[in-house]
Amino acid sequence: AIISLADSGAADQYFLLRIQGSSEDVTATTRQGSTANHNAPTKPTNGKWHHGAAVFATTSSRIAYIDGSTSGSNTSSKTPTSIDDTGIGRNVDSSPSEYFDGEIAEAAIWNVALTPAEVASLAAGFSPLFIRPDALKAYWPLGGALSGNDSDTDIMGTYQMTANGSPTTADSPAIIYPTSVISVVV
Repeated sequence: AIISLADSGAADQYFLLRIQGSSEDVTATTRQGSTANHNAPTKPTNGKWHHGAAVFATTSSRIAYIDGSTSGSNTSSKTPTSIDDTGIGRNVDSSPSEYFDGEIAEAAIWNVALTPAEVASLAAGFSPLFIRPDALKAYWPLGGALSGNDSDTDIMGTYQMTANGSPTTADSPAIIYPTSVISVVV
């Protein structure tokens, strides 16, 4: 699991971006009793940084991206309920599982469906702060230039993660951050 939104009291209610088992597909998964998956068009390469994204546009639309690319979507209707927990690097349903074996450099959540062009901008290295900041609800730089020593702190919302291990983004791709604006009044 790369990032999950789940009902912490149930095993079958969640939204999940993950690398799917032995097939190693980057997958957008919605589970409501049963699962509906959409796989990105190519697989990640071990030892290389990739950008993964999942867009859940409606109850019957889930799309997985790798490095800004996708193909099609899954249109099975699923509406997970009672979503009350967020996890980075694991699925946080009633039996936390699917622990991610790798490094995650940036994680973000919006309350809108991003367009393919917006996902491509993220894959090109632009910070989530550039992409619809009014709809950006959570953003964890996870060791990036904005995080300082609190890499588990959400800089957009009120989420607080509990780190498991030491975060590292050694050799991660450069992220393009906004520069601050200085106003001078004379």
